[in-house]
Amino acid sequence: MATRLLTPISFVGGIAIGTGVGNAVGGAIEPVVQDLKNRTWALQLTMPLAAVEAAQLVASGERDLAWGVDEASNVGVSPDRFGALVDMVDTAPDLSTLYDLAHRGLIGEAAFREGARKGTIEAEWLDALWAARVRRLSPAEAANAWQQGFLTEQSAEDEAAHSGVPAGLAAIQRELAGLPPGAMDGLTMLRRGIIDEARYAQIVREGHTKTKYTDDLLALRSHILPGREVAGLWLRGWMDEPEAKRLGALDGWEPAEMERLYQNRGRPATVRQAHIGFARGGRLPGFGNDEQATLRRAVEQSNIRTEWFDILYAQRFTYPSAFVIRALASDGTFDQALTETILIESGWKPEWAALASAKWAGGAGGASEKWADRARSRLFTVAHNEYLDGSIDEAQARSLLAAIGVLADEQTTIIGLWEAERGISRLELTPTQIRKAYKKALYDLPTALAELEERGMTPEDADTFLQSG
Repeated sequence: MATRLLTPISFVGGIAIGTGVGNAVGGAIEPVVQDLKNRTWALQLTMPLAAVEAAQLVASGERDLAWGVDEASNVGVSPDRFGALVDMVDTAPDLSTLYDLAHRGLIGEAAFREGARKGTIEAEWLDALWAARVRRLSPAEAANAWQQGFLTEQSAEDEAAHSGVPAGLAAIQRELAGLPPGAMDGLTMLRRGIIDEARYAQIVREGHTKTKYTDDLLALRSHILPGREVAGLWLRGWMDEPEAKRLGALDGWEPAEMERLYQNRGRPATVRQAHIGFARGGRLPGFGNDEQATLRRAVEQSNIRTEWFDILYAQRFTYPSAFVIRALASDGTFDQALTETILIESGWKPEWAALASAKWAGGAGGASEKWADRARSRLFTVAHNEYLDGSIDEAQARSLLAAIGVLADEQTTIIGLWEAERGISRLELTPTQIRKAYKKALYDLPTALAELEERGMTPEDADTFLQSG
C-alpha cells in the first residue's frame, strides 16, 4: 500500500494535539516549522519594522517622518511616542568634536548646547561646558611664557591654577622652564670671573647634564693649544717634537698626524733662493748635487702647482740693474743686441729695450760721454748750492747753467725754482750758513747774532763764532 505524505497543515494540526508531546519532539521538528514560517511570511509580506528601527531610519534621513509614524503604528506606537524615539536616536557629535567645531567657528552656542543635550548631558552642566570651550595655556606653556617675559609671575601662576597646579608646584615649573647657558659657555664665564664654581655647578645641574660630571667639566676650564698651533710652534723651534706630540694628543691628534701638520706648516725656499743657496755650496738633504731636482722640490713644497716649474726654473738667475746694464753697454762690455735681450728678459717692453740699447751701446760719445755727464751734474749741483747761499748772483748762475747746455727759457724756470727754495732754506739756515751770510754782508751783525741765539748760542759764543772762520 502506498505511503501518503502529510501536508504541512495536517502535520501542524497533528502537532497541536498536545503541548507536552510537541515540547518533547520540538528540537526535531524545528527546522520544518521554520520552513513553514518562511513560506507563510513570503505569502504575507506584512511584518512591520520595530519602532526603534523605524526611528533610526527617520533620524538618519533615509525615510521621512510620515513613513516612520505609519510604520510605528503597525506595532502599536503612537505618533508622540514615535517622535520621542526619533529624538532619542537622533545623536550629535561627541563633546570633543563639538568643542573643535566651536573653536573653528563652525557652530555657535545654541548648536553646541543642542549637541551636548543629544549626548545625554543634563542641562545643568551646559553653562560650564560652554565656558570651558576657551582653552588655557598648559602649566608648562605658562611657565615658559613667564620665562620669556610674556607673562608676569602672577599671571603664570593663575594660568597654571586653571589646570589644577598649586602655586608651589607652579613655581617649580617656572624654574624648570628654559635652559641655562651651555656647559662650555659656563666655563668661559668662569674663566672671566663672571661666575664662581658654585654657580657653574648650578648651570650644569639645570642644563640636564648629570651632576656627577661637573668636576670633569671643570677640568676643561683651561684652554689648550690647538694641534695646528702646536705644529707651528714646533716648526719655529719653540718646543721639541715629544712636547709637540704630547700637546697635540690633548687636542685629539695622533703622533703621525702631528707630523703631517708639522710638514704642512711653513714654506720652502723660493726657486731663486734655492738657486743662490745651491750656487754658494748649500745642499738639500737627499738631493746631492742635482740642482734641478732641488729646485723642483722647492716648488712641490710650496703652494705652486708643479706644472709651473719650468717657468720658475728659468727665473733662477738674477739680472743686473738697468744702471749696471747701461754702464756695461756704454763701455762696450755688452753689445747692442745683448743689451736689448737682457732688457727684454728683465721685463722691458721690446720697443723700449731697442731704443735704450741703441743709445747705451751705440750713442754719440760712447764711454767718454758718461764722464761729461757726471761733470755736468756736478756743476749743476754746485751752482744750485752757491746760489742758495748767496755766493753767486743770478747772472753768474745763468752763466754756469749755460755752460752745461741749459737753454735760456729753461734757465729762467730753474732760477725761479731756486728763488722759491732759497726762501724756504733761509728759515732753516745752519750756524755755518749764517756765518757765511754775515761774511758776505747778506746779514748785518745784530741779525746774525739773533739768528745764532735762536739756535741756542749765548751772545758771547755767537759773536766768537761769527768772527772765526
